[in-house]
Amino acid sequence: MVDSVDDGRTENEQAKHGEGGPTPRPARGAVSRRAEGNSAKGQAARKSGRRRKGRRYIPVQTKLASALILAFGIPHDIAKAMSRRQVLALVEWHHDVVPHAEGGAVVHWNITPVLWPEHAEITVRETRPQIEKGKRIRLNEEKHREFMRKLKPRKRAKRSKYQWGRREFVRR
Repeated sequence: MVDSVDDGRTENEQAKHGEGGPTPRPARGAVSRRAEGNSAKGQAARKSGRRRKGRRYIPVQTKLASALILAFGIPHDIAKAMSRRQVLALVEWHHDVVPHAEGGAVVHWNITPVLWPEHAEITVRETRPQIEKGKRIRLNEEKHREFMRKLKPRKRAKRSKYQWGRREFVRR
């Protein structure tokens, strides 16, 4: 994800000027200003003439960028100079357990965040050979099944209804 226009301003500065997309909606279960005014703290603030400030909604992309900065140990000075889109562009999602080419689902337990240069290396070193080996195995299995279908069925001798052999015990 790359900014379409990078004019050097941070996302907060763009948001002040009305740029950067739609305004975020509050999270589910968030208390509205009207309901907040009915609370004890809201009533006390109204009587004193002060307006109680609520927290702003934090977008999921901002939370994700913050978590990735922490996870990859990006220094604070560098992270501060980057926008959240630039942080998100550093990371690619690796299908760790079941590769995407083999039907791996895009779910939280099957993907791992990896920096993009390392992801390219992992793909070449591990994932591609694993996928190619799976293709070779499936092809060989199909050839074997085809060979077995072409064989004539053999007539099998009837088994005795007795499980044990008919040999007599040795007497002393």
